[in-house]
Amino acid sequence: MTRETIRRLEERDTWLDAERAFEIGLILGVPKEALGFSYAQDAYGWAARVLPVVGSIGDGDEVMFEQTSRCRAGAAHLPAGSVALEIRHGKMRGWLLVYNERSLEPMTADVLSRQGANEYFISHITDGTTWWRHISPAAEQRLFHLTSRHLDAIHDVQIEWVAKIVAIQTASFELPTREQLSDVGSQ
Repeated sequence: MTRETIRRLEERDTWLDAERAFEIGLILGVPKEALGFSYAQDAYGWAARVLPVVGSIGDGDEVMFEQTSRCRAGAAHLPAGSVALEIRHGKMRGWLLVYNERSLEPMTADVLSRQGANEYFISHITDGTTWWRHISPAAEQRLFHLTSRHLDAIHDVQIEWVAKIVAIQTASFELPTREQLSDVGSQ
């Protein structure tokens, strides 16, 4: 590969196809998805999507939100607005739970029917906590139980909003932040 080709690829003056990215990735020892990722809206369709890490899921399945600039590589099919929570306990420790931050919705009977027998939503309740648990209706209208196969249930809570889980994926490689990319470009 010539210096001119490398310059054109770096400045996005030429198209980087997945096959060429794979070959370059083998030489550099990085996945092809890392070579094509971009914070720009017109990133390569086969490349990693930027997946901001917005918190974690700890013991008891409670979601702990935190301010962070960390980003992981997400699958190319993830919708815009997807964010990740790192799972920090149990058999899935190290995996990422992905939901769409732009698709928060109120708790409805439709949510219950779409959930089925699985934990397809995270639930933010009125006391300010957020949980990854199965939602079931309580006896009193507009109250719910948050249950788990292995943990004590949380009874009679009001749910402020839910967010549908769009993916659960293995933790992939860390992506540089915008600031880190700016630092590299200015050197």
